[in-house]
Amino acid sequence: ELKESSLINKEKTVSFVSRLESKHKNAFLSVKAWKEIHEKFPDWTLKIYGTGSLSQKMKQFCNAENIKNVEFLGFVENINAELAKSSISISTSNSEGFSIAIAEAIANHNAIAITDSDGGVSDMVIAKKTGLVSPKNNEKELANNIYLLITNENLRKQLAENAYQHLKEKTTTNIFDEWKNLL
Repeated sequence: ELKESSLINKEKTVSFVSRLESKHKNAFLSVKAWKEIHEKFPDWTLKIYGTGSLSQKMKQFCNAENIKNVEFLGFVENINAELAKSSISISTSNSEGFSIAIAEAIANHNAIAITDSDGGVSDMVIAKKTGLVSPKNNEKELANNIYLLITNENLRKQLAENAYQHLKEKTTTNIFDEWKNLL
């Protein structure tokens, strides 16, 4: 039986879970997109989980651009507990296999905004059905999609629920239940 964490105690958080690298992950795009809209949503926080070669550069960018509502949390032991509280998750990958980070975000009923990616994430995130998709390397469009999810709670909840049901259907019930219990 699935544990329904859906939409209970959701915080005004946009989460980004990734290795902070430029190749494939394109992690810097997360803070560039947030720069576009952070001032409109001072009560929302971009939480960045992960480490990598871009970590310092991303922190320096946020300081230089005076972006206050962003937190760099590094590696977190129980990412699932964090995603359970998050409302929105983003991915900036240019290419990705099966994205565990996005699957975990969907399992925790987060609305998803991604940049178009080669690979497995497109199986989970179908534009305007299970999430919002912007072109690769386009921080303005990614920012716009995050903006839509923040300002439209109904859209946020609908996409999160659609993605959850879609992921459930794509995985066999036994594996999904075992995986959910494991998380």
